[in-house]
Amino acid sequence: MVTYFHLEFPREIVTKPIMSDAIRKTSASINILRARIDETHGEIVAEVTGDRSEVDRIAGYLRDRGVIVQELSGSVSVRVDGCTHCGACVSICPVKAISIGRDFEVVFDASKCISCRVCIPVCPVRAIQAPPL
Repeated sequence: MVTYFHLEFPREIVTKPIMSDAIRKTSASINILRARIDETHGEIVAEVTGDRSEVDRIAGYLRDRGVIVQELSGSVSVRVDGCTHCGACVSICPVKAISIGRDFEVVFDASKCISCRVCIPVCPVRAIQAPPL
């Protein structure tokens, strides 16, 4: 089973080795798809592979250490009539749900989208939306 998470690390814990400890203490596989971390805050989009109990164990382990854990599901949506096909969202998508087609227009594959939302703030015309968490 593959589950996707958005993880936020507040200032108090951003310099602690929480992810490496989680990997060592569980048998699930954790793949970091995207990370933005500095001395004040950290955000990670991660793919966790394992059975439901193992995934829940990792999520609980992270929460117990102060990480804000949100399981991702669903898909963002792209308003085709509002998209200018600038391509700003293409390179930032960690699962390649957004690409450039043969006609040089942005193509969105909702079946690949994990709703990580990293594409939303880069869209200059706000054509990408997501359901509330």
